[in-house]
Amino acid sequence: MLQQSSVIGRDFELATFRSWLAYPGRPELLNVSGPPGVGKTTLLEVFAREAQLLGRDVAVADGHSFGATPQNLVVMLGGGRSSTINELIEQLNGNRSLVLIDTFEELEHLTNYLQQELLPRLDTGVKVVIAGRRPLVLAWRRADGWPKIVRLLALDGLSAGDSRLYLKRRGLDDGK
Repeated sequence: MLQQSSVIGRDFELATFRSWLAYPGRPELLNVSGPPGVGKTTLLEVFAREAQLLGRDVAVADGHSFGATPQNLVVMLGGGRSSTINELIEQLNGNRSLVLIDTFEELEHLTNYLQQELLPRLDTGVKVVIAGRRPLVLAWRRADGWPKIVRLLALDGLSAGDSRLYLKRRGLDDGK
């Protein structure tokens, strides 16, 4: 496991992720949300490292990194190895992958594709984290049943003490 010191002020989120990742029960999607700059992408990077240490494959797509079409999403999540939805599903299910989708606000127009084509075909052993500025329950409220399987991790800014520690670790100590 990663040392707690690798991320500052996110102990609750890391503990929640670890518990969620280990729990093979009902399908549940983890939704990390918060304002720009709060650390969503950094937290997803930590999640990826944690999952890899446990032997899971990690599939990543960032809404800033590709033309947001269903085909491009399939290619991104497949790491270039999957070019069709069927190949991707086989790859993700076969590896019990962790799927990380970042900057979802750039991909919201793919919601129907995710809800109708991709997510329902994933085995319950495949874990999915979607991060964005807005909680999914706001974007997905009209979808039947989807908000019921979303576990929200809303990120706030760091406390004053955690902020000082963060700055100090980056060599920006104000001497106080």
